[in-house]
Amino acid sequence: MRTPWLMGLVAGLWMASQSIASPLIDVGTIILQANKPGQTAVLLVSGGDAVTGFNLRAQIGDGVNPSPVFRSISFAGGIWDAYPSTTTGELVAGFEQYAQFSVAFNTNVTVPASGISRPLQ
Repeated sequence: MRTPWLMGLVAGLWMASQSIASPLIDVGTIILQANKPGQTAVLLVSGGDAVTGFNLRAQIGDGVNPSPVFRSISFAGGIWDAYPSTTTGELVAGFEQYAQFSVAFNTNVTVPASGISRPLQ
């Protein structure tokens, strides 16, 4: 049986400058299989504006029932592999249905929010 479990997501990209074509995060519909641990949800960003970081605030499930829960959050791949970055946040014991993490580049670079590329000059 397939059950939709991802209930809410608030995410923000730290932008180097404001412009008309702000980055867009489209979560879409994510369906998790019942009783199947280790499933992954990938968030894709489009728009191409220059970013220096990302804030993730997410809830999985309905916030009342004990499952599903987050097991880990990873910023591996995509634009975060372009330059060294630092991730902060943790899964809090007893509140595993919620995730609050941030990632930021370690140096003063900006990268278009649409994949790995050279920093904008």
